[in-house]
Amino acid sequence: MYNSFFNDFAREAIATGIVLILLVLLRIITTKLVRRYARLSQTVERRTNLVIKYLHLLINILLLVALVIIWGVDAKDIIIAVSSLATIVG
Repeated sequence: MYNSFFNDFAREAIATGIVLILLVLLRIITTKLVRRYARLSQTVERRTNLVIKYLHLLINILLLVALVIIWGVDAKDIIIAVSSLATIVG
């Protein structure tokens, strides 16, 4: 069963692994770059943390979109899932 899954979805699984590694690297790199810039420009620490938080959110959203594209999820299925989640949360 496991072997069949990997044979059927080997490209997607490898691409997912690469995307997850890319996520970690991008988060580390952006954090270091923003902190270095903040130190040089003497920006308030609270503002620096907020910028890092928003950059991480943007990276997460972009990589989630990449995963959706990699796995070939239908747009209609995504809309149904998001509307169901919004209904439960609301």
